[in-house]
Amino acid sequence: MPCFVAMLVCLLALAAWDGQYSAVQSEPVDEGYTGPNPCALLTLADATAAMGSPVVNAPHEGTNLCQYQSPAQAGDGVTLEVNDGGREKFDFDLHRVIGAVPLTGIGDGAFVFVSVAGFAQVSVIKGARYFTVTVMNQRDHHLKESAAALARKIASRK
Repeated sequence: MPCFVAMLVCLLALAAWDGQYSAVQSEPVDEGYTGPNPCALLTLADATAAMGSPVVNAPHEGTNLCQYQSPAQAGDGVTLEVNDGGREKFDFDLHRVIGAVPLTGIGDGAFVFVSVAGFAQVSVIKGARYFTVTVMNQRDHHLKESAAALARKIASRK
C-alpha cells in the first residue's frame, strides 16, 4: 500500500508539472522584434498562389517570421523571414551560402539557393530591408522560379 500511495503522489506531481509546463509553452513569445509585420508582406493569397493549393497560417506573432503550411502535405509551405543586418548581412550571406546564384530584377539585389532537400530560398535586399522567402512544395518542379516570383511580388511592396 505505501508503494501505491508513493506512485500516486508521483503521478499527480508529474501531471501538475506537465500542466504548468504546457501552459508556459503555449504563451506567445515576445522576442523583442520591432520590424515590419512579415504577414503583411507575405499574405495568405500570396502563399496560396505560390503553392497552387490552399494553405493555413502558422502564426509566429511578435517575431520576424510568417509561415503558411499545406494542410494536405506535411512539410510543404511558404515562409518569409525578415532578417536583421540590412545590406551588410545580405552581402555576407551571398558569399557564405554555397550554391547561391545571383538573381536580377528583384529588389536592389537577390540570390537563390535551391536545396536537394526540396526547397528553394530567395534572399532579397530592398533599401535597408533584407528578407528571405522559402518555398517547399513537393509537387512543384520549378521551385526556383516559384520562389523568385514570390520574392519579386513581396519586394514590389513598400
